[in-house]
Amino acid sequence: MTEIVSIAPPRALEARLPCPVCAVAMEKARLAGNQRALTLDHCTRCGGVWFDRGEVLVLAAHPPAELWAIIAQRQERVNPPCHKCGAPLGRDHAQCLACSHVNDLACPTCDERMSRR
Repeated sequence: MTEIVSIAPPRALEARLPCPVCAVAMEKARLAGNQRALTLDHCTRCGGVWFDRGEVLVLAAHPPAELWAIIAQRQERVNPPCHKCGAPLGRDHAQCLACSHVNDLACPTCDERMSRR
């Protein structure tokens, strides 16, 4: 006689988005605490954090210490490479100083050009 074992369905895999600044796959960090749970995408290379729509409001309900307990704060500022020539490029520069390439960033979810704010 064959025994039938119930197996839980596999958990859905979450896509690891590319960092819009340096293009490496961002890591996932889950913020639970006493507030509403939140899964954030963050780049271990440049220190950037990606927020999906509405996540900033959820994050605001958490004490800052909860965030920095799961995502390491960078002490130094990282200048990622220009997407055209590879020269170090300040994250806030409008264009690359070496090749004049416009410092536009593409959204990692829809690949559209993002607005600077």
